[in-house]
Amino acid sequence: MFDDYGAELLLVEALQPMELQVWTDETEFPQQGSVDRPYYVPSPFGDYGATRLEVDPLRPTDLWSIGTQMILYRCLAQTTPVADPFDRFAAWAEIGLAEAMQARLAGASGLAQIADPILDASEGDWTLNGRKYGLENLIHLNLLNHYYGALLTAGEPHFSASHLFVEFLLQHTPETRTGYLEFLRGALADGKGDSSSAVDNALGMRIETLESPFVQWVETTTGIARRRRR
Repeated sequence: MFDDYGAELLLVEALQPMELQVWTDETEFPQQGSVDRPYYVPSPFGDYGATRLEVDPLRPTDLWSIGTQMILYRCLAQTTPVADPFDRFAAWAEIGLAEAMQARLAGASGLAQIADPILDASEGDWTLNGRKYGLENLIHLNLLNHYYGALLTAGEPHFSASHLFVEFLLQHTPETRTGYLEFLRGALADGKGDSSSAVDNALGMRIETLESPFVQWVETTTGIARRRRR
């Protein structure tokens, strides 16, 4: 992550170890909300990641996603504490990059290698057919309500849409890549949050104008077609 985005995000060095709590018994995992996924709790509420061992005993579930969130808050947002552990500055931008790193790192913990991102067809389906809102609404989603389950529609549509939209921004044009990273840096380091005008200004366009090219990119990249809505 430092090699790919460190200079643009102005990441500082982490001088203390980062704590990752790993559960081997799924029944004891302290789930947050109704969506059973690993998560990160930023300072001043704990500064630790929580995950579990499921399929691979050498790679805890969502290890790199949680690790990316830890790096963002330890190395970028360290001077601007959040008001609540699940009320983040810009949930879509943070989760999107975290899932993008999860898709790029292959191998066991300590031995991972950067590879081409794995974009699952199910993510394309969730994004195209499970997402019931436009990009202008995506940027205002709340981490607890939408991603971890205080609302009945929480979970996969939002994780998938955030991931693929960030992948799109990083790959679409040099301007969208730079604009996204500029927005993320301002949201976390300066505490600017998820302001629509901040997103539009960073990208150099209204976010609504990206809906059509984003949908086309998801269809082409994942092989999933957007179903006609009744």
